[in-house]
Amino acid sequence: MVLSNGTHVFPATPAPKALGSLRLKAGQSVSGVVNTLKLPAVRWPRGGSRVSLKFCLGELTATNFFYYLSRHHDPLRRRATQKN
Repeated sequence: MVLSNGTHVFPATPAPKALGSLRLKAGQSVSGVVNTLKLPAVRWPRGGSRVSLKFCLGELTATNFFYYLSRHHDPLRRRATQKN
């Protein structure tokens, strides 16, 4: 993840046990959801800033971005990281 205050690298985490393994045939795909607002140890920007994301799995990568607006995303981040 690239912020104006630097790049953050997060180590791979084990897949949930319920996920199991999967063999894909040619042309098949699989997708998942990563809640970036739950990522630990990130100094999120104040005000507004573009946040670039790069996800890697083996030799494959996917890059995207979103615009972080602190007055909107800070409350969402607090709710996402609260313990139930």
